Amino acid sequence: EITVGEKIQQALKDEYDRYVAAMQAGTLDPQASPQMFLFPTFVDSLAKMDVGARNKQVLQEYADTMFNDEMDPTSYPLIFMGKMHDNNKTRLMIDLRNDQHRLTVIQSIKQLNYTVRAGTAPRGWLEDQHSQMITKVQQ
Repeated sequence: EITVGEKIQQALKDEYDRYVAAMQAGTLDPQASPQMFLFPTFVDSLAKMDVGARNKQVLQEYADTMFNDEMDPTSYPLIFMGKMHDNNKTRLMIDLRNDQHRLTVIQSIKQLNYTVRAGTAPRGWLEDQHSQMITKVQQ
């Protein structure tokens, strides 16, 4: 889970809008997933930011291989966008477990001072309420 700022948020929103427009116009395969467009845009946006020369080069090459169809789009990591209370930030959930550029992506994100969280999310309010109710019933 990553909290990103305005530039990446806008790039992803614009790309998603293009995806929706293309789907509505019928110019894309109905089976096409937004992942095929969002993850390359995310990597390209990172590459255009101040992430260090080495990271920038690796990310740009990675984005280029995706944009030039040198990779199977079904192998792209899953990326989901979520709203936050602060409209200038977006929560991204990205499954980088099997991505060969995982460390470079994470280092770049941290260099931009974005928040990175890994692992299982904490229990939600409903789960806590359910647990308390079961505890009361068992007593």
